[in-house]
Amino acid sequence: MADDHNHIPKIFHSYDTGQPFDHCKVCGRNLLDGQTRYFIEKAVNQYKGLKKSDVVFEYAICMPCYEEINQTMSEESKKNIQEYFTHHVNLLARNQFLMGGVRPDIDHCLSHCVITHTPRNDTEQYQIVGLFQGNQIVYETMPMMISMEAIDEMANLLSNKTLDGLNDFMDDILDLPPELKGLFKDKPVLI
Repeated sequence: MADDHNHIPKIFHSYDTGQPFDHCKVCGRNLLDGQTRYFIEKAVNQYKGLKKSDVVFEYAICMPCYEEINQTMSEESKKNIQEYFTHHVNLLARNQFLMGGVRPDIDHCLSHCVITHTPRNDTEQYQIVGLFQGNQIVYETMPMMISMEAIDEMANLLSNKTLDGLNDFMDDILDLPPELKGLFKDKPVLI
């Protein structure tokens, strides 16, 4: 029997339904059957004065669809992002921490930007991403939170071709209202 601590944390459930995501946003594949790994990504706006937050977008995407989208990124962009993470995040230490014998608390994993170390409560916008298989979270390099400041830095590392592809991806699957599209135009989705 699976460890209950590994079940999909509520923070990664659908904002609209309160339930785990069950299908890939791109191809419709069943995600809860345990046959393939998948990512869940969410972008959140926080309103500090109101002590409220809104999920701007969220989706689940299976690994085969992610790999297909990843192939559209330029080699230069992939190299730049890899170097950025290598420079800012000790991925080996993070993997050891997440994959160690005792599973870390999800709130602890998502409490600070993995790049800038800014507390989640101190950033107006952030994105979270996690890796899953079936109804279980997979602790490897993820889950992680990235502040909008770090996302802006990463956006500057992407080629125009890659940014165009990511903008098309967001337009195709996310159905953002026009007033929110501007917030995330030319910003990379984390995965």
